[in-house]
Amino acid sequence: MRPCHTPGSAGRRAAPLTPLTRPEGSYDGRRIGHHAPPFRTAKVGTRFEAAQHDEKFLAWVEMNEAVLELEFDDVPDLPARPWDAEALDIAEAAALERFSSAADAFTNDKVPVAWQFVRLLGQTFIDAFDGFWVNLPGSEEVSPRVGVNLPYRTMHIEPIGLLTSAMNRRTGIEWSKVFTYVAEDYAEYLKTR
Repeated sequence: MRPCHTPGSAGRRAAPLTPLTRPEGSYDGRRIGHHAPPFRTAKVGTRFEAAQHDEKFLAWVEMNEAVLELEFDDVPDLPARPWDAEALDIAEAAALERFSSAADAFTNDKVPVAWQFVRLLGQTFIDAFDGFWVNLPGSEEVSPRVGVNLPYRTMHIEPIGLLTSAMNRRTGIEWSKVFTYVAEDYAEYLKTR
């Protein structure tokens, strides 16, 4: 497991406990046309920082490794980690077989399976692009969600948003398309380091 980017994080893949900032003039990962959900701009502040200390969130992050090792035995074509765009197409096809819509994915009896895909999506971006899990606090309009912070982006990736958009669009390539865009951004970011 790759450790979080903050001192004292004890190897957790959770958010740093300091505000998310980027150095002056560095590549911010924003591309025209790629700002709509499933991405959300970080709202750095007390609520965000407090959400990173939430015990339920930290326990969820800690158990992800073990859960990911066990949960995809029923997707035989899924390659071993680290996953890439091709693996995301395989996983998306499996999700499309299991869920008839985004609403269906989050019916009571299917929520545990939906969360398997949320974990897979987030972990794929974390492993490929040096990211970490963040706990995005809710508001009156938006429920709290887990997200993935990538150090070179000003916006979080929201795996739940990726799952719901793929289940609604039903193209079979939604996840790999986002992965490809993020890979392009990551390549540009690496040029500036």
